[in-house]
Amino acid sequence: MKTMVTCRDVDTLMTPYVDGEAGGQERAAVEAHLGECPVCHDRARAEGAAKRVLRERAASIVGQAPLGLRTRIAVTAARPREARRWRLSRLVTAPIAAAVVLALAAVALYGLAGRSSVLLAAQLTLDHLKCFSLFEGQSGPPDSKVLEARFRDDYGWHLTVPAGSSSDGLVLTGARRCFYHDGRIAHVMYRQDGNPVSLFMLPRTERLAGTVRVLGHESRIWSRGSTTYVLVAQAPEAQLDRIEGHLRGSVR
Repeated sequence: MKTMVTCRDVDTLMTPYVDGEAGGQERAAVEAHLGECPVCHDRARAEGAAKRVLRERAASIVGQAPLGLRTRIAVTAARPREARRWRLSRLVTAPIAAAVVLALAAVALYGLAGRSSVLLAAQLTLDHLKCFSLFEGQSGPPDSKVLEARFRDDYGWHLTVPAGSSSDGLVLTGARRCFYHDGRIAHVMYRQDGNPVSLFMLPRTERLAGTVRVLGHESRIWSRGSTTYVLVAQAPEAQLDRIEGHLRGSVR
């Protein structure tokens, strides 16, 4: 088998690789590529993390997803494995395939996230990975006042969107609406020295403050008034402390 050198080559092998079903030569080829390609490396890591969450929470998740979704999943599962792989690898591009896995995991956590800080952090971390893969930069100019006006006019949310912080290397890159539990939330996206940082704002929701580590990311949760804020990032403690301090001091 030839050595895989491109993302397109690796794309057809990603699903069996993550599932642990790739042969020895295939696995070696994929791992060699992942060592050189940050995009494919992040995709493999995200898909693996989503699968682990589903496996670990399978017993408690059963029956939580909507009936229509469960029916479609059951129909898909009944198809031959090779047919399922063909559909995924040929009809869905690599970034979208990763996002589909993340979205399914998030939907599976839908009914439980409202009761557990760990599951809240897991869902928001999956949204963090998905949105930075697909939607960063699609919200127009990354201007905090413009984004505040959009949240107010489109969704009735009177939220403060913190600007970036030059002293901390924190740059605002955009914002969008995401879905959480039984409502919608604001997702504000930043880059800190190039690394993705998310601030989720949950209007009309109050949660106990705390810190949760899940899927290799840290989620810091706090509430002010009737809004809960969740900072999600993968960074050293000192950097997270500075980012949290800036964001906490900016929201009202």
